Amino acid sequence: MNTRWLKRNFVVIIFVVVFVVLLGGIIWLEQAATARKAEVEADLSGKQEELKRLRSLDPYPSSDNIQILKRDREELQKLYGSLQKAVMQEPLEVAAMQSEIDFVDRLRKTQTELRDLANSRGVEIKQDFAFGFSRYDDIFPCRNPVLRPDECHRVLTLLAKQLAVVEKLTKLAISNGVDNIRMIRRTEVEQGVQFSSDTMPGSITEDPKARYYRLPLDIQVTCSEKALQSFLNSLSQSDWFFTVETVKIGTEIPVVRTSAPGTPPTATTAIPQYKHLLVTMRIDLVEFPSPKPRPE
Repeated sequence: MNTRWLKRNFVVIIFVVVFVVLLGGIIWLEQAATARKAEVEADLSGKQEELKRLRSLDPYPSSDNIQILKRDREELQKLYGSLQKAVMQEPLEVAAMQSEIDFVDRLRKTQTELRDLANSRGVEIKQDFAFGFSRYDDIFPCRNPVLRPDECHRVLTLLAKQLAVVEKLTKLAISNGVDNIRMIRRTEVEQGVQFSSDTMPGSITEDPKARYYRLPLDIQVTCSEKALQSFLNSLSQSDWFFTVETVKIGTEIPVVRTSAPGTPPTATTAIPQYKHLLVTMRIDLVEFPSPKPRPE
């Protein structure tokens, strides 16, 4: 090879080599970009086809889906209503009181009937036992303080319900052989009055949004263990929904009776000495208001 020619054209040769290398690199980059472009175009074409397919479908929720949901909801409400009817009792209904005089008249009749029943079954009660309503021995409801007609109607309705529950519990206690009914306490339903010896703290649940209502009462009896068990069993089997919140049993008290439980007090047969219990119970009547239909 002619070295002189190489020396004279060295710069040209270097330029040609660099040009060839750059040209090869440009060609390689162009081919890679072309391949990448083809991949992007293929992916874009697939997404456009998917978009066309989605646009051809009905938007969700469709009218058919909405109708299905409505039918399912109606069926669910029917099943829920059936379940409530199966496990829950209807709220206690009492006869409407036209005036406070009507309530006092009913109270006096109920107290007389319960005293006569207790005496006939040999259950001891105080002579002036008021069954939780001693406040109304000398006064009428709604008059001290004076209440508006609508508020008085509410009070009379609650009092009538309390009286019905007291009557129910008293008859259950007597029929199950307790020896003595010492105390019955109820919650006060008239606002702004002083608590008496037969009222208890608390109030009747009246929240319209509540899922259930409670009407609490305290009852204290003396009885045997068998009578206590029988009384508690009768509460669970009652057609009203009673819950026993607390049971406090005091010291056993020795007692000498001249008549057996369930017999008139005029019987003179001597009964050997035995022991019975002083039992104080908090018992609630629980009511479930009818469910209101939900808005569509």
